[in-house]
Amino acid sequence: MATIVAAGAIPPLVKLLSPGTKADLQCYAAGILASLAQDAEYAVTIAAAGAVPRLVHLIKPGTASDVANNAAVAMLDLSKNDVNKVTIAAAGAIPLLVKLLRPGSPAHLVGPRSRADVQEYAAGALMNLACTPEFQATIAAAGAVPHLVLLLGPGSPAEVRKYASGALCALSRNEGNAATIAAAGAIPPLVKLMGATGDTQEHAVGALGELAFVAEYAVTVAAAGAIPPLVRLLGPSAAPGLRRVLAKALGALSRNADNAVTLVTAGAIPALGRLLVPANPYNTRVVAAHVITQIAAADDPSKHPSIIRELLPQELLLDALRIVSDVGKAHGFTAPKVHGRSFAEWGF
Repeated sequence: MATIVAAGAIPPLVKLLSPGTKADLQCYAAGILASLAQDAEYAVTIAAAGAVPRLVHLIKPGTASDVANNAAVAMLDLSKNDVNKVTIAAAGAIPLLVKLLRPGSPAHLVGPRSRADVQEYAAGALMNLACTPEFQATIAAAGAVPHLVLLLGPGSPAEVRKYASGALCALSRNEGNAATIAAAGAIPPLVKLMGATGDTQEHAVGALGELAFVAEYAVTVAAAGAIPPLVRLLGPSAAPGLRRVLAKALGALSRNADNAVTLVTAGAIPALGRLLVPANPYNTRVVAAHVITQIAAADDPSKHPSIIRELLPQELLLDALRIVSDVGKAHGFTAPKVHGRSFAEWGF
């Protein structure tokens, strides 16, 4: 690749993307640029050469499916760069990428393989764009959410599900999108995707955790059966990234008193206790400590007589209180009472 770039190939390849060029040449040029764009440095060079508006033009209806394929995969890799994201959005790519998610349309996508490939690349590009907060509302407003939810199903290839769940995870970080995502029926398939592996699993957990920060959806997520698998995933073999989103999801869910009891009875306390040990990253320990203190704070003997107190060891609670107290002092916030006692009354 370095030889190709050093020979000055990028500008003429970009020129071949222009309207009026034969479709086969456009296809080859877009394919070569897509391969080059996998290198972060070349992705910047390609965008600077003016490729983005031409690539956007090539995903419009009327373009041959193989050309659209290569143009979409090029945008997938170009959109990993923050500066390129702005250029891609400004060129009007978002509504066109959303159209590529639709089953059976646009008409130029011929054959199930071509359609699945383009859906994969479009979902991936939208996922990358959605990681930038300023584009999250725009993507949702363009109608992406229902199509992304449909792509979570078992009929979609694994890579499509990975990117669709990643896009929903990023979009769910915008609180204004939460209602749209929930209304589109995303919660049940996201719960099922917790049984996947790798990025897809992490995306599903992350999306459910973000949705659960809205009180209404914390109830819906729990009712969909999310808590037991979340607790099971929080084992010692969980990857660091997965542990982080798991702890965050459990923290959001534990703010509801009924969910707190479900967490405890599902075995969350030992799993959270393992996250408190100093070998874990500090942020993960803090989140785990917050979850434990929130579970303790949600203890309501009038509704669930002594369940939480019986299953939450005092020593573990004290470790969690100590961590949360230190964070509170550093950042100036007051933690809730736990078992009817303030942090000062606990000795912190």
